[in-house]
Amino acid sequence: MVTKRRAPHEPSMPTTDALGPTAVRARMRGPERMALARRLRDTALEWISLHGRLAECAGAGGPVTEARRGSLSLLFTSPTTLANGTPRPYGIDIWDDKGKVFSVWWDPFEIVRMDRGTWMSELLDDA
Repeated sequence: MVTKRRAPHEPSMPTTDALGPTAVRARMRGPERMALARRLRDTALEWISLHGRLAECAGAGGPVTEARRGSLSLLFTSPTTLANGTPRPYGIDIWDDKGKVFSVWWDPFEIVRMDRGTWMSELLDDA
C-alpha cells in the first residue's frame, strides 16, 4: 500500500472563506464550476440592479448597465445585434484592478472566463 505524503506547504485541513473549502474549489469541474459561475452572475446582477447606471460602451452594440463594488467593476449587457449582424446574448463582465476576471453569457449559459481570485470573495461577501 502506497501512502501519499502531504507536501510541506499543503494545509492538513482545507481553509474556508465565502466560497467554501479552498481545497475543494481548486478541483472544481463541470457542474460545480457551473453552479459557482451562476452564483457569481446572480450576485453581480442583484448588485447591478440596485446600484447600476446606464452607460455607453464601445463595442457593446448599445447601452450597458455598470456598477462598482469595492475594487470591482461590473458590466451588464442586454441582448442586441452588433453592427456586423452578430447577435449578442445577455452578459455579465467583471474586472478587478488587474483586468477582466469573469465573463458569462446566457440563453444559453456559457462561461467565457472565470479566473480564481480574491475578487470572488469580494463579490460574494455580505451578498
